Formats: sequence, structure tokens, C-alpha cells
Amino acid sequence: MKRNAAYGLFAKPSYSATKHFVNYLEQNQSRFNTGIQILRKRTGKVNLKYQGIIPELRILVHQRDMHIEISVYVWYKRIQWDCVAEFEVSVMTDKAGRYYCDLCEGKKREHFNSRESLIESHCFEEFRKWSNKNIIKGNSLLLYGSISKGATAARIVTPAKLKKSAGDKGIILPLAIKE
Repeated sequence: MKRNAAYGLFAKPSYSATKHFVNYLEQNQSRFNTGIQILRKRTGKVNLKYQGIIPELRILVHQRDMHIEISVYVWYKRIQWDCVAEFEVSVMTDKAGRYYCDLCEGKKREHFNSRESLIESHCFEEFRKWSNKNIIKGNSLLLYGSISKGATAARIVTPAKLKKSAGDKGIILPLAIKE
């Protein structure tokens, strides 16, 4: 068994980030530009997708001990193509019992009175802000590379950036958000 500094020697965390995210999503769905649908729940993982857009863009909420990640990734032609955004927090406690993210350094490190407020502020809210900025009408998903050549990449681009990328060889998938 691993040592978890946030919970003491050999302590198993009873906290479930996936349940926390599902509750957060239920309470905050109206704050997202587009709906998010749960596809599958498993212990330590939740697979989701945005509603009303291309099915190739997927979301994974994953927990390992007290490290929580939200990944927005591309699943294209039955292959995980690339990750286009990732939000993570590694929960630790200080001597006063306040929670902080071990991935942050110096002045960026904030302390919180509860792990839930740290995780919501540091991970869930950052994911929501990114989603509202990027998952919008007019944006497209641009795929580069080739599975046969062993390298793939993806990014979400605005119409202006798509125009600048016109000469690039890539697959363009409009997000096609329904109004």
C-alpha cells in the first residue's frame, strides 16, 4: 500500500473525485455552453461527452489516490488520437490541515479549507472555463498526423486560425454545435 501524505501513512482515501464531479456537473450544467453526458461510470473513472457536437471529442475524469485529472481527448476512427486539454490537481495538506495542489509552486500555490473546494476551484472550474471558451459554434477540431506513421496530434481552432491553417495537411472536423 502506498503512503498518501494527504491522509497519513497507509491511509486509503474514501473520497471519490468521480462522484464529486458527477454532483458538480448536476449542479453546474447550466453554467456550461453545451451539455455534458455521462457515458460510463467505473471506480475511479467517468467517461463523458459533450452533447450536440461531434462524437470524436470525449472527456475522462480519472482519480489515482489523490491525483485527479480531467482530460479532453479525441477518439477518431476507434483510436485515441490526442489529448487537447488536461486539468489536474494533486491534493496535499499542510501542517495546519489546509489543502493545496502539490503541482503548483510558489505564489501560484493557494490553500483551501476543504479538498472539495480545492478540487472544484483548481480542476472542475478550470475545465468549465476552458469548455466555455473552446466548445463554441464556429470552432473546429483539427487533426494532424497518421497512425501508420506513429504520430498524431489534435487541437481546437477558431475560424480565423483555421483559415491560417488552410495550407496544412490535416483533417478538419467542425464541432457543429446545435443551437
